[in-house]
Amino acid sequence: MPWRALSLAAFRLDDGGGDDAALHPVERRRAAALPAGMPRERFLSGRRGARLLAAGLLGVDAADLELDYACVHCGACGAVDHGRPGYRRPGDRDGVRLSLSRTGPWCLLAGTADPSVAAVGVDVDDRARMTFPGFDDVALTPAERSVLDGIRTEGEASRMRARLWSRKEAFLKATGSGLLRDPADVDVLSDSLEGIELEDLVPLPLGLPGELTAAIAVRRAG
Repeated sequence: MPWRALSLAAFRLDDGGGDDAALHPVERRRAAALPAGMPRERFLSGRRGARLLAAGLLGVDAADLELDYACVHCGACGAVDHGRPGYRRPGDRDGVRLSLSRTGPWCLLAGTADPSVAAVGVDVDDRARMTFPGFDDVALTPAERSVLDGIRTEGEASRMRARLWSRKEAFLKATGSGLLRDPADVDVLSDSLEGIELEDLVPLPLGLPGELTAAIAVRRAG
């Protein structure tokens, strides 16, 4: 089970505020560029949660963490406030590997300081988002569509679509490419793909509503 080496945290993004002073200036600038109201507050809540998880894993105060975000196009840290999230202790070369996912008011975080884990991706989603016409054509591989064709009830098909999408999102986050890579070319029916381990997560034990779907992907070092 790939997630056993990681810490998972789920919470409501709308539950209270926090100390934005602990955020990095580029994180605060990213938030300021968002529309005022709920999107901005949920963004900030997610970043505060990610910092707290990283601080706990590294044993330091959240305000002392250095930003260690990386983008496959922009490079690493400096002014990068997007891409694969990460934080590190001042002076350290390596920090924690983190992944963050939001759907509606809910957030799911996964993180580890274990050097045997090179990257992690996590996703939580609402299956209602996969009901639009054409979803299968733009998001699923032929093999995945074939599996759906064999499902008799719409409820079961809806759950399978959500499961496949969560696995794709988690996998693509672990690769660092995100949705810059066509999800319709990524087959996630197996639990291992391109050296990345995939696993479905059960929402309720994590503190998430049962109607949500979640998955995690882990790439080992070496």
